[in-house]
Amino acid sequence: MKKKFANKLEEVVVKLINSKLSKFNLSNNFKGVACDIYPSEYGLVCHITFVMKNPFSRKESDFFNQFMTYEVKKNINNSLGNLFKDISSQQSTDDVYNSTKWWYESKKEEFE
Repeated sequence: MKKKFANKLEEVVVKLINSKLSKFNLSNNFKGVACDIYPSEYGLVCHITFVMKNPFSRKESDFFNQFMTYEVKKNINNSLGNLFKDISSQQSTDDVYNSTKWWYESKKEEFE
């Protein structure tokens, strides 16, 4: 898989998630969705980050964990044909996500 194709897949995943999120009344603390797709020794990984403006509450974290479990994983697999070996997620503040983005970018360099 090429890095450019993975970048397009990231955009598709974000659109799928945003489509599902549009049904909910989200906290003003929610900034957006980030998706990082990269190869691993086990296969293609899709990591989703729900980016928050400021530190988030347990209620906000619980919402996104349940949302991933019951809404997102099945939708991504059904839409993209079980393309990913693993789909994982986390919540993060914008500052923390941006400070760790380098790791995802370094993993993406492993694409052909």
